[in-house]
Amino acid sequence: MTSFGGLGSTFGGVNGISELGHVFGTSADLFSSHAWVIRDGSAESYSDLARILYIDTAGRIYGLDQQWQAAIVEGGTITRVGDLIDGASGWTFWMDAANERGDILTSACYAGNCDYTVMLTAVPEPSTYAMLLLGGLALYGHARRRRA
Repeated sequence: MTSFGGLGSTFGGVNGISELGHVFGTSADLFSSHAWVIRDGSAESYSDLARILYIDTAGRIYGLDQQWQAAIVEGGTITRVGDLIDGASGWTFWMDAANERGDILTSACYAGNCDYTVMLTAVPEPSTYAMLLLGGLALYGHARRRRA
């Protein structure tokens, strides 16, 4: 048994555990909240996040920032999901769920209408396609050489 003490505070608590065994939750009072993660026995506080919803196996943190908008923390840098999407000006995104592939299920608002449910799907970078093409060409060349 492992005790984490009073990390949850009066209005917070533990929200989940990642595949890597990182425990995450929220500490809150009447005026503010912040997220925390326990990794390898030490607690890290994320004052820019109000809540963590998911941590993937690469250590990326998916959650909600202090304005309750979907955000991702990677390498200590917090980025709003809306800033990653071309043409998302005027949209605001909440985060309802995320998965290991980087897909995000979100409730979204546009022009005051918050009736949207949106699945945001991670798109591979162009370098990924280039590596796939080079690998395919290498396999083709190897097969041709073996036949000759």
